[in-house]
Amino acid sequence: MSSLPTEPITAVRPQRRVLIDTVFLLVALSALFIVTNPSPEVGDPDIWLHLRTGQLILAKHAVPVVDTLSSRAAGHEWIAYSWLFDVLVYEIYSAWGYNGLLILALAGALASTAWLIVFLAQYTKLPRAMIVAFLAALATVPLRTPRPWMFTVLFFTIEMSLLWMARERNRPAWLLPIVPLFAIWANLHIQFVYGIGLLGLFALDSSLPDAARRALSAEPRPALRSVWLWALLGASCLATFLNPYGWNLCRTIFEYATQNSPMIYIQEYQAMPFRAPWNWIGFALVCAAIFVLGCARGKSLVLIAALAAACFFGFRSQRDIWFPVTVAALILATGIPKSEDFVSSRCRYAIAIPLSFALALGFIAFDSRFSNAALLPKIEERFPVKACSYVESHGLQGPLFNSYSWGDYIIWRLPGMPVSIDGRSNFYESTLAAAANTVTGQKSWSQDPALRAARTIIIEQDFALTSILRVDPAYRLLYEDKTAAVFQPVNAPAQR
Repeated sequence: MSSLPTEPITAVRPQRRVLIDTVFLLVALSALFIVTNPSPEVGDPDIWLHLRTGQLILAKHAVPVVDTLSSRAAGHEWIAYSWLFDVLVYEIYSAWGYNGLLILALAGALASTAWLIVFLAQYTKLPRAMIVAFLAALATVPLRTPRPWMFTVLFFTIEMSLLWMARERNRPAWLLPIVPLFAIWANLHIQFVYGIGLLGLFALDSSLPDAARRALSAEPRPALRSVWLWALLGASCLATFLNPYGWNLCRTIFEYATQNSPMIYIQEYQAMPFRAPWNWIGFALVCAAIFVLGCARGKSLVLIAALAAACFFGFRSQRDIWFPVTVAALILATGIPKSEDFVSSRCRYAIAIPLSFALALGFIAFDSRFSNAALLPKIEERFPVKACSYVESHGLQGPLFNSYSWGDYIIWRLPGMPVSIDGRSNFYESTLAAAANTVTGQKSWSQDPALRAARTIIIEQDFALTSILRVDPAYRLLYEDKTAAVFQPVNAPAQR
């Protein structure tokens, strides 16, 4: 009896494996972002300043250069470093409202995770790549908001993958997209400097002499010539000057890099509190990456230096935790031995990732919990929506006193009334401490110049200052609800 041919069976196995991987990737990627978005809200206070800035840019067809939104910073040079993001979110809000902002945030997180999966799957099995990428996504759940950093996370992941593949495969052509990437990045977020730093590390590593590598027990010199990386670094730096402010953007970067007060008074600038599961997931990823680096025979100096720099920034400020998490994901994928039966196919990505986007984004677009009508009450619980309506309807006048966390919303809601402070922390380096002492009712609260000059005060109900002003005969309560209270000095003109 003749044996049956085996060619069809062996041909079917890779196809079946690709089909299984495609379904697995589709279901898992969709489920991750649907399950981790159970409580819809537009709670990030910074989004309101971005909306107002985008509105101003589109109305005047020019970027702002001098501040007109704050009484304390009036006349201060204003570099709207995320102007392109501001225009984008305002256009999205104009078309789809609050729902559109949530879709944008989810799309950014999906794009970063999908790109990371495709990149990591070049070096390890798809399930392992998905697990690492999903853990990275969970570690950065607090950053899933419509903020410019969503593009920083995506662009850094793209840059890192292109650099690594060009280095490993000696293909300089992979470096070409990085220059236009920086030209766009510099108009979206000033954290493009992290990407410039990563470029510098790759260039330095490629230039390290062989004698120094042997002394440090480092891996052999990469085949990619260092001249390509140094040329890329120079071209990328020049590309960042292609923004409306040119080299002046560097001054804003320097201001943010050297300020200390936000580290003390602003929560997102502080270190991780390790009170939530995602804090520990990020920490575990970094610890696992350190273990993998330590076990490697040939030390990857560029990965060691990148992880060290990323840990400094990421554990110093919780808003930058994406930095060490992304580098750790690369280390885990490239440091774990690869499987011999690994099946590679672009078909699964071409099918699964677009369908995952459609399912996850469709979930937000059509779920009634994410509708504009459902989101508005949540915004009213977080921001002084009704209090601003009262101020507007009763014609109350400035100067205004407000807290740091509400400044951006008031800029958006009451455009004709300059705020006393807002989310642009580089404007208020010298006054953040006084503003925090005032709202918390410290001994010097009555000496705050902004409060003494105010004719209208909008303050949170749960702040100590609210309780103080209730019993102070120098102030009268005009309005209050569960979220906010509006006060006025008794010597100010009465409301109409």
